[in-house]
Amino acid sequence: MDKKVYIWADASQDIGYGHFTRSLALADMLKADFDCTFFTQYPTNYQKKEVLKVCKLIELPNTDEKFNLFLKVLRGDEIVVLDNYFFSSDYQNEIRKCGCKLVCIGSNDKHYYADVVINYILSSHDFSAEPYTCFCTGIEWAILRKPFWISSPVRDFRPTVERIVICFGGTDQFLLTEKVVRFLRSCFNKLEIHVVSTDILGEIRISSLANEGVELHINASAQHVHDLFEYCDLAILSASTVVLEALACRIPVLVGYYVANQERLYEYLERELPGIGLGNLLDVSLGMRVIDVLKGWSCKKSQFILSGLQDSKAKYLELFKTL
Repeated sequence: MDKKVYIWADASQDIGYGHFTRSLALADMLKADFDCTFFTQYPTNYQKKEVLKVCKLIELPNTDEKFNLFLKVLRGDEIVVLDNYFFSSDYQNEIRKCGCKLVCIGSNDKHYYADVVINYILSSHDFSAEPYTCFCTGIEWAILRKPFWISSPVRDFRPTVERIVICFGGTDQFLLTEKVVRFLRSCFNKLEIHVVSTDILGEIRISSLANEGVELHINASAQHVHDLFEYCDLAILSASTVVLEALACRIPVLVGYYVANQERLYEYLERELPGIGLGNLLDVSLGMRVIDVLKGWSCKKSQFILSGLQDSKAKYLELFKTL
């Protein structure tokens, strides 16, 4: 009988969809060899559909009751994966006391009792953890969705930008999409503009963008996003896993950040791929910075090849089989 893997990650307008998307991608990597169940609080219909394409779903309430409910499900022989900021050190300890193996996809904001900690950007020296904790750090541990595992390394780079795709997350609560679209339309009226997001944008924003001539891709599948990256000439993105997926497709990117938890990935990308950074996307000069880049556009193939980004499925299967 396959070993059970319980994965808990959430999505909301406040925290975005990054945790949910990458953890579901991990479940997709593991599902052929493990009995995976995905836990999430108060999922939307879109989330439910996405999870059920991959594995079983157990819904949790969006109250503190969720913590005890999850513990009650554990029998002690499971591998538990946690991916969110609210899982405290004490809660990690509670899970390990049940006898479970614990994997945390996390930042260095707490002490870890987990058996494994995963982080693409930081090193083990940046963390506080128990002596037994194993660290999987570095961009080679990036968790990408299935179409991006096998993305072609060959791409034709065009000298001009005619088709742009924009993605500032599944919620874009700061209306960055509208801001960039407005500036692009004011200077480059013939641009073909695509926007990737979720239905959390709401009907009013979706209709308004459509009226601007934007092609919207709402609740798009991973394959659809992959094909869009292959089709477009440039992606303007926030610093989250979607940037790594774009780079797996070798599409030229411009990237910025708008919340603190995106800054480390942004700094890493700006260091590894100089010239792609837009800085803080909330800065009032964002639109003009995008325009300036496009007016002086030049694209070199080597500028968008991120060393170490690779198919990590085999690495994760090997890791989980040792737990």
